[in-house]
Order: sequence, then structure tokens, then C-alpha cells
Amino acid sequence: MRGASEESLEETYRYTAAEIEQVPVPRVDVIKSALDMISLQYPQTRQTDPNLIIDPSFVKRIEQSGFIGSLYRK
Repeated sequence: MRGASEESLEETYRYTAAEIEQVPVPRVDVIKSALDMISLQYPQTRQTDPNLIIDPSFVKRIEQSGFIGSLYRK
């Protein structure tokens, strides 16, 4: 980011921080979109069930442990 002004960097940081989820739980619609894009090159992915790809229990366990919350405490 050499040459970028402090103001520009701060604005970019604020925008990005507001858009990023604090708890990144995988979503079926996002996986479905990715499979749709991949299917252009690999048609067999149209047969893939996105529910079989994600397992949100890992993120939920990490969240319940308090780890994710501790990242946002100052």
C-alpha cells in the first residue's frame, strides 16, 4: 500500500471492516453460487449438493468457546 494516503487507507479499512462478518458461518447460497461458476468448466458440479460441502458446526464451536468474541474485544 505504499503511496496510498492515510485517509484513503482509513476509509478502505472502515468500509471493509463494516462488510466483513464477525462470525464467518458458511452459507449454502454462497457455496451454490461458487458451484454454479465452477460448473461452466466442470458440468458435473451441477449435481453437487451444497449442503454436503459445508459444516457450520466447526465455526459455531469456536464461537461458543469465546475465541471469536475475544478477537473483537479491545
